Amino acid sequence: MSRSTVSTAGREWLGTVLIAATVAASGCASGGGGPSSGVPDRAAPSVEAGGTGGAAREERGDASRQVLVVLPPAPPDHWAEVTSHLATVHGMTPIAAWEMKSLRELCVVYEAPPYATPEELAERLTRNPRVLLAQPNQSFRVQGEAVLEGAAESDPYLELQHAARTLRLAAAHRLATGRGVTVALVDTGVDVDHPDLRGRIAGVGSFVTQGEKTFTSDTHGTAIAGVVAAAAGNGKGIVGVAPEARILALKACWHEPPGSRRALCTSYTLAQALDFAIGADARVLTLSLTGPDDALLARLLERALETGMVVVAAVDVDLADGGFPARLAGVVAPWPAPPEEGAAPPAEGDAGPADALRAPAEEILTTTPRGAYDFFSGSSFAAAHAAGVAALVLELRPGATSAEVEALLDRTARLADRNPSLDPGAGRAGGPRTPGDPEPPAPPARALRLLDAAAALGDAAAAHGDAAERGRDGPAPNPARRPNPSREAPDAHAPPASPAGASGIQASCGRLSSPRRSAMIPARATSAQRAPSSTG
Repeated sequence: MSRSTVSTAGREWLGTVLIAATVAASGCASGGGGPSSGVPDRAAPSVEAGGTGGAAREERGDASRQVLVVLPPAPPDHWAEVTSHLATVHGMTPIAAWEMKSLRELCVVYEAPPYATPEELAERLTRNPRVLLAQPNQSFRVQGEAVLEGAAESDPYLELQHAARTLRLAAAHRLATGRGVTVALVDTGVDVDHPDLRGRIAGVGSFVTQGEKTFTSDTHGTAIAGVVAAAAGNGKGIVGVAPEARILALKACWHEPPGSRRALCTSYTLAQALDFAIGADARVLTLSLTGPDDALLARLLERALETGMVVVAAVDVDLADGGFPARLAGVVAPWPAPPEEGAAPPAEGDAGPADALRAPAEEILTTTPRGAYDFFSGSSFAAAHAAGVAALVLELRPGATSAEVEALLDRTARLADRNPSLDPGAGRAGGPRTPGDPEPPAPPARALRLLDAAAALGDAAAAHGDAAERGRDGPAPNPARRPNPSREAPDAHAPPASPAGASGIQASCGRLSSPRRSAMIPARATSAQRAPSSTG
């Protein structure tokens, strides 16, 4: 039985919890959940690569009226009694209950009564000694969208991937390709049959009600998956940062409105996906989303870090600290970099900290549903590139923790100068010069710290001695890199078992300022490869 599939006995007691609590809650709406009630399903079958179905899911109801209550580890009959009691005392309608395997705790979703807000209820419930945590069901946003809608319907080429040059992937891939590393992608669904993703999917799961119906046509998750692990050397499309890594695609977000590049998630759907990813033994966890501080998600992410997962998150470029969950200690959270060295720096407001680690995030060519490709921008894609590099590092150093990977990426970052403007006359004292004017001193160029996959792997290989063992030629050593003091990892690790299943926040796609199309995709695809670009 897969971890995402609740046993018959488990379904019976979960159902008893909800039915008993609903009956006991006088004045509350009766009956079970359904598409019109905003009720999450309590259990659903898992989805393996190439299969159909879904894990525990959440209906796209009114999350703004829902409260999440976490109960400490206890026997099922105790959970049932407490769930019923809380519903009665506070006039709430219980609509879902789910055991978080990674924490051994019960999460119950209630609908608030008309006379109380979720915030008021959460404050009162937190004072109850039998409640570990209570919070509103919050909303998050994914951070990326298309640069140009409806563009690519042909077979693109590596030369259009400026990120490959920025990261120095050609040199990095001589040392590692992500083999044996599973990356858990908590996002929308993924086109598992895309030519560049076929064979790269370790497993899939949906935590959104009826999410399996649109799983393979979802745009954002497909785009992130392509950046991380698109196949290399197959004569089709692009190359991923870690082309031999495998993707665990967990759908916790859905496009809203349908067909758009925006995506919504809730605390509940995200928590389910995180809990599953922790139990599935994925080594990298990618969250291309941001939202308000969330105590439940913070606890699950802390647990993920404790188990040794490398957690990568997108930043909110409008917040100086990057927002939640990017600002959590131990989380790798790169800021967006300009598309090419020598290009203008990010616009004011998107710049981020002066010493921030940056990764490609503008005009990123990647996979879209139905075998197509398109350009995207957003901090989601900076996170995706960092997740791919983390997978490369973990192939060489499988025992590295998130903090160790973050430190390695930070110390091997490459400095790159960015002038304030592409206008050769701008930025100098007194403005543009006229013939005969003396040459004024140029202001110091702004130096950005760029993620460098080749330097990171050179550091990891030097510390681990893996380059000699593998018999591959590595990149030239980075003269600026510091010795790696991290502990030595085991020489090899077994590939993780194929996963199965897959909590909430509303999400809309963020976009970097002033996106521009760097190149048109050449129309050289074969008829088998050619497919229209999806708009969502």
